[in-house]
Amino acid sequence: MYKNKLKHYKPSRYRRHRKPINKKALLVILAGLVMFGGSVAFGSYLGTLAENSVPEVTDTDKAEDGGYLPYDKYPKLEIAPFGAEPLTELGYTSDTEAERAIMKATGSMIRSLSVRLTDAAGIPSYKSEIYEKAYSAPSGKIDLGRFVSTAEKSGITVSAVFDYKSRNSDYESIRAIRESYELGIIAEAYALGVRELTLSDIEPTDTDLLYEIACAVKDRAPELRLGILIDPAKAPEDDMYLARLDDIFDFIALDLTEAFALDTAAYPDGKWTAEGEYKLEQALGAHVFTLERYPSRVYIELSEECSHCNLLARDILASLEIDSYILDSIPQEKNNKK
Repeated sequence: MYKNKLKHYKPSRYRRHRKPINKKALLVILAGLVMFGGSVAFGSYLGTLAENSVPEVTDTDKAEDGGYLPYDKYPKLEIAPFGAEPLTELGYTSDTEAERAIMKATGSMIRSLSVRLTDAAGIPSYKSEIYEKAYSAPSGKIDLGRFVSTAEKSGITVSAVFDYKSRNSDYESIRAIRESYELGIIAEAYALGVRELTLSDIEPTDTDLLYEIACAVKDRAPELRLGILIDPAKAPEDDMYLARLDDIFDFIALDLTEAFALDTAAYPDGKWTAEGEYKLEQALGAHVFTLERYPSRVYIELSEECSHCNLLARDILASLEIDSYILDSIPQEKNNKK
């Protein structure tokens, strides 16, 4: 019997008193190497996708003066004026609560709801197949496709907001992988029925770079009405900057959150009068040209802790006859924990 067990071994390789191999430890090491190799391959794959997703700039794309020709790869899509109310924190916790929010909006004559594609921790606020496959972790709790379909049947438009961070300096070392993931989330939301999206949290002010981002998004979602959120106080002092943004995006969203925050601090009880002085009103007056000249929306991020902020913002905007706005609220990470 022992002879049979050793028939595959050569005598020259046999060593007396050789310490037995710890098979369990060997398996652990091999599994670790496989996982590491898989991670590297996955990262390389996502990086390749991201590099291929950004349109290559050729000599024919450049004007004689070295600048770029008009940003006209995709036709500009029209946007309808509407006031988007935020999906409540509770609305992200289950499909039942999400549909209840739609019913409540219908009863309040609200024609549009604003949703965040990711929560405060950057995790998709809906059930995302892409995220769960990439990170092997749970995402949100609502079926986004079902939510959009139910809202549309009730005559309610869904306007989404998404933080596009991959071009920011903090993500420079992993830009390709991060951008591939972000474009994947946008494409997934588009496949689930989202037709309006505002890109937020983008650092680049170079319009050529913004054009690359817009084209990368439109390559995956050609019928998506795409907007960009800008802080007017931080925008370049360039008369042509807004004109270029208007060429690139379907609409411009003006972030007036800071001005409105001063109003909520001044009127903590939510009581206001038409004769009052409001920072939001002053900010709107300072940017009336942009609002009238370009397809645009006013953007205000609301705090979940402020119960009267929604009504206060809506009343001030209505008093100024602003009918195109997005009231936004970022869902907290706690709602996505299982």
